[in-house]
Amino acid sequence: MGREGRTSHRNLRGPHHAQQETPDPAAQAQRPVPPPQEVKTPAFIPKPAEVGREAIIVLAGALLAAFVIGQLPPVREWIKKQWDGALK
Repeated sequence: MGREGRTSHRNLRGPHHAQQETPDPAAQAQRPVPPPQEVKTPAFIPKPAEVGREAIIVLAGALLAAFVIGQLPPVREWIKKQWDGALK
């Protein structure tokens, strides 16, 4: 089969592509550029500053708890008894 039976891809685009005007560079220079739009994240996603603040609070709480438990031997022994056998 020869090429005469095939349809060119240029014909499939439609008539609106056939006469496409090239824009005038002077007209483009005068057209105002819209300001960039701010990307909004969903409200349930925390901001990086909030995640950092919560991480510091959790670490400070864990360190404070470890210090207090280390200072109170009866509490330390009670916790050891509670966890005895849990990790076996």
